[in-house]
Amino acid sequence: MISTMLVGISGTQFSRTAADHAIQLAGQTGAALIGVGVVDQAHLSPPESVPLGAAEFKHHRDETVLHAAHERIEGLLTEFQRHCDEAKVSARTIKLEGVPANVLATECQRTDLLVVGKKHLREEDWEASSHTLSSILHQSPRPVLCVAPAPTEKQAVLIAYDGFPASAKSVQQVVASGLISHRAVHLLTVGDDASTIAGRALDFLASHQIQTQPHVEEGDHVADRILELAAQMNAGLIVMGAYGRERFQEFVFGSVTKRVLRMTTIPLFLTH
Repeated sequence: MISTMLVGISGTQFSRTAADHAIQLAGQTGAALIGVGVVDQAHLSPPESVPLGAAEFKHHRDETVLHAAHERIEGLLTEFQRHCDEAKVSARTIKLEGVPANVLATECQRTDLLVVGKKHLREEDWEASSHTLSSILHQSPRPVLCVAPAPTEKQAVLIAYDGFPASAKSVQQVVASGLISHRAVHLLTVGDDASTIAGRALDFLASHQIQTQPHVEEGDHVADRILELAAQMNAGLIVMGAYGRERFQEFVFGSVTKRVLRMTTIPLFLTH
């Protein structure tokens, strides 16, 4: 079961929804929350060459920008703490400087689960935001719950299972978390030898008294099938391994992870 969760606080719509979702989960599970806000100093005040005599101006500008960023993060963390107090959820906050993905991936060692918004920068800037999320997923030693901007109370769970280590790890960790207990669970496996691959996951889930509806299918449009089935079954959570293939294969064939991340409107439970 989850004892503690770390929540990335950045002030975007996605971050606020992630925080609200984490508070709701904490209320249901009794878990404690840690809200982490990161001041990205390298992004806000990068080293750069300046004209002769302009160094003092740049130094003053950088100090002003960083001071404003610290104040903004402090305000966001105060707001998060207030919402936790109102919900009677145990919580504390941490403000740090650094690269957000690196900081969150390190600090989540304190907890059982990292909860983040789907995007970490401006809502319209998907490419930069997805780079941050991809970096988190590749580094995080804990499962990551990625929350889309719209909250959901849907209960069905879809597990996308391909037999790769990341996928197998995601099933084990979501069961250990308790997040799929007493929920309708479906398991989707697509491709060659899908029946044999699915059988291993079904045996594991059955050993934990989790009744699961299998969906064993042929084809190679895995991401689209995940999204279609999740919509058909009115799922409120998708469980899958992140970047389950070797990186070269991900580059050549296109990433199932990236497409599902980009297109889904419901939370994703991901492990790498």
